[in-house]
Amino acid sequence: MGQTVGYMLTWTTYGSWLQGDERGYVKVCTNHVHLVLRYSPEPIGGTVSRFKNVASAALRRHGRAGRVWTRGFDKRYCFDQGDLSRRIQYVNNHNR
Repeated sequence: MGQTVGYMLTWTTYGSWLQGDERGYVKVCTNHVHLVLRYSPEPIGGTVSRFKNVASAALRRHGRAGRVWTRGFDKRYCFDQGDLSRRIQYVNNHNR
């Protein structure tokens, strides 16, 4: 296995499911979040927690109160530039 060049993290909100879930999912996105990350020795779970906290604070500033995020997350590692490009393309296609 080669060196990891990146990863894609996804998680859900209460009342929603990931794309493809047989229970249904919401494809319409009204806000997009683009994050540029640099290497961090922080564990991935800590990174997800930090993102959820920052997004929750932004939602509270816009009048959304209460719990938003479900527990857990999914991670997909990218071991080469092709993997990374495919993940980026997936996200770009999903947000159309």
